[in-house]
Amino acid sequence: MENHIPFVLIVDDVSTNVLLLKVFFKNQPYETASANSGQEALDIIEERKPNIILLDVMMPGLSGFDVAHKLAENKETKDINIIFLTALGEELNLPAEFENDNYSVVSKPFNKLKLFEKINQMLAQ
Repeated sequence: MENHIPFVLIVDDVSTNVLLLKVFFKNQPYETASANSGQEALDIIEERKPNIILLDVMMPGLSGFDVAHKLAENKETKDINIIFLTALGEELNLPAEFENDNYSVVSKPFNKLKLFEKINQMLAQ
């Protein structure tokens, strides 16, 4: 029997953000994994495709947008839902290629209710 628990990958170079998000997911019906860099995220995704990626925009090395571009170029990963995490708030302008239902933005500091609302909307698609 296949496991139907949604798999969420948390990608942020700031460990306190990762820990906070993991606390949010405690006692929730999701499986999570985390990566501290864009490259680590790509390595994890190669092993196991997540249902949703919570992806920090500003990271050293590969930015969140760099990771999203790489995923969008691959037919195996182009449909993964991505929620960009940003300290830039609502001022973040998504590049045109990310303006569709597979992408969304959540501002830091995180609002747990808004975050789970977006996650649930994306999973319902």
